Amino acid sequence: MEQLSMLWENDGTEAVMPDIPQGLEMHKITDFENGVEMWLDVVQYGLSEQREDENYYNCVMVGHENYDASYCYLLTDNGVPVATTTVIFYPVRKHGYVHMVACRDDYRGRGIGTFLARLAVYQLKKNGMETADLDTDDWRVPAIKTYLRAGFSPLIASDEMSARWDSIFEKIKN
Repeated sequence: MEQLSMLWENDGTEAVMPDIPQGLEMHKITDFENGVEMWLDVVQYGLSEQREDENYYNCVMVGHENYDASYCYLLTDNGVPVATTTVIFYPVRKHGYVHMVACRDDYRGRGIGTFLARLAVYQLKKNGMETADLDTDDWRVPAIKTYLRAGFSPLIASDEMSARWDSIFEKIKN
């Protein structure tokens, strides 16, 4: 099934770096010699079917146009990777893409997703992006709520997409 897409438009307000959730540290994947392995440890929680290998990273990250590892972030708890997000920039179009947002199950419900979404918006604004998009899945309702609060809105390209979004908004309402 095709993923859902969401769009963000810069509202012109100042870029504000969000506070890192208490007890966690923020790093770039490039800060670690084993950063890719740490990233792979996190994305197995909802973004891949299993613990993948470096080929997966090369395919979904390095193979992505304009990917810059210095905008691939890891949140850690005493050195253990717990969450990640990546922001990709297309400067000529002034457009960004929020990619591969994930959090370990046992760290959900602590405001980490909110931080990651706000971090992405901060980086988008700081880097002069006018718009950005992201892709997500219907079952990721808590993430969708977070993206909505961060200023993303649904992209509805068909009746089928509209019905899927209606279903999600019904779940959010309850």
